Amino acid sequence: MPCRRTVLGLVSVLTAEAGRVDGKFLAPARASAWDQAVPEVIALLAAPEAKIRRAAAGILEHRARAAAAGTAARA
Repeated sequence: MPCRRTVLGLVSVLTAEAGRVDGKFLAPARASAWDQAVPEVIALLAAPEAKIRRAAAGILEHRARAAAAGTAARA
């Protein structure tokens, strides 16, 4: 599923960037939308395609780094 990998790659980049930018540039509902999406990203860790699992892990890694840096509300 090339499209799925592309979308996951985009989400990974956006998640990483959200941890780096000033909060005024992020949508106010972003944190709650992310909280709703996390279970679906976690489920992708069980996908049969290794590239999908790696992309999902990358997204979760960016989220964890943001949380560790104290920017969980922004990431």
